[in-house]
Amino acid sequence: MVNQTTDVAHSSGWNFHFVRAINEKEMDELSELLDYLATTTICSSLDDRRVWLPDKIKGFSYNSSLSTVQDLDGQADFIPYKMVWKSQIPKKIKAFGWLVALAKLNT
Repeated sequence: MVNQTTDVAHSSGWNFHFVRAINEKEMDELSELLDYLATTTICSSLDDRRVWLPDKIKGFSYNSSLSTVQDLDGQADFIPYKMVWKSQIPKKIKAFGWLVALAKLNT
């Protein structure tokens, strides 16, 4: 969705260049993101690194992601993992089915 961003280390703010027009819901989400970024400090003297916040020591795992989804959605009894990921269908369909199962599709 974002084509590029301005080098914030040498400017006074963020300047997103979107490849398409954003809708009202996305505008609200962008506003929340910008509010969050306003409180974020960028330290250009440190190297970038990825951190999986739910488990900073071991990093990302299926179990930690499942626990995170369950905690966020409160749907501990409905995680159709086997139905979606173990089926003999193309990966794109599996990913779509997973989003449908978790009610994460924008309509």
